[in-house]
Amino acid sequence: MADVKVIRANYEDMCKRYAESAYRREREYGAYLDRFLHSDGVVDGMAATDRADKLPLSYNRYFS
Repeated sequence: MADVKVIRANYEDMCKRYAESAYRREREYGAYLDRFLHSDGVVDGMAATDRADKLPLSYNRYFS
Protein backbone atom coordinates (compact mmCIF):
# COMPACT_ATOMS: atom_id res chain seq x y z
CA MET A 1 0.00 0.00 0.00
CA ALA A 2 2.86 2.40 0.71
CA ASP A 3 4.19 1.86 -2.80
CA VAL A 4 0.85 2.91 -4.28
CA LYS A 5 0.92 6.11 -2.21
CA VAL A 6 4.38 6.98 -3.51
CA ILE A 7 3.40 6.30 -7.11
CA ARG A 8 0.16 8.29 -6.71
CA ALA A 9 2.25 11.21 -5.40
CA ASN A 10 4.30 11.02 -8.61
CA TYR A 11 1.07 11.09 -10.63
CA GLU A 12 -0.01 14.17 -8.62
CA ASP A 13 3.19 15.94 -9.67
CA MET A 14 2.70 14.84 -13.27
CA CYS A 15 -0.89 16.12 -13.18
CA LYS A 16 0.28 19.60 -12.14
CA ARG A 17 3.15 19.63 -14.63
CA TYR A 18 1.00 18.51 -17.58
CA ALA A 19 -1.83 20.95 -16.85
CA GLU A 20 0.13 23.81 -18.41
CA SER A 21 2.01 21.86 -21.06
CA ALA A 22 2.37 23.16 -24.60
CA TYR A 23 1.49 19.69 -25.87
CA ARG A 24 -2.17 18.72 -26.33
CA ARG A 25 -1.66 15.07 -25.37
CA GLU A 26 0.08 15.98 -22.13
CA ARG A 27 -2.73 18.42 -21.22
CA GLU A 28 -5.32 15.74 -22.01
CA TYR A 29 -3.50 13.13 -19.91
CA GLY A 30 -3.09 15.69 -17.10
CA ALA A 31 -6.85 16.29 -17.14
CA TYR A 32 -7.44 12.53 -16.95
CA LEU A 33 -5.07 12.26 -13.97
CA ASP A 34 -6.89 15.14 -12.28
CA ARG A 35 -10.24 13.36 -12.76
CA PHE A 36 -8.84 10.02 -11.58
CA LEU A 37 -7.14 11.41 -8.48
CA HIS A 38 -9.58 14.15 -7.41
CA SER A 39 -13.04 13.46 -8.84
CA ASP A 40 -15.92 12.21 -6.72
CA GLY A 41 -17.58 10.75 -9.82
CA VAL A 42 -17.01 7.55 -11.71
CA VAL A 43 -13.73 7.32 -13.65
CA ASP A 44 -12.59 4.19 -15.49
CA GLY A 45 -15.71 2.44 -14.21
CA MET A 46 -14.76 2.93 -10.56
CA ALA A 47 -16.22 5.17 -7.87
CA ALA A 48 -13.89 7.41 -5.88
CA THR A 49 -13.85 5.02 -2.90
CA ASP A 50 -12.80 2.15 -5.18
CA ARG A 51 -10.02 4.21 -6.79
CA ALA A 52 -8.44 5.24 -3.48
CA ASP A 53 -5.88 2.42 -3.58
CA LYS A 54 -5.61 2.03 -7.37
CA LEU A 55 -3.34 3.61 -9.96
CA PRO A 56 -4.50 5.44 -13.08
CA LEU A 57 -3.76 4.20 -16.58
CA SER A 58 -0.21 4.81 -17.76
CA TYR A 59 0.38 7.46 -20.44
CA ASN A 60 0.88 4.86 -23.18
CA ARG A 61 -2.12 2.74 -22.13
CA TYR A 62 -4.34 5.84 -21.97
CA PHE A 63 -3.57 6.73 -25.59
CA SER A 64 -3.64 3.20 -27.00
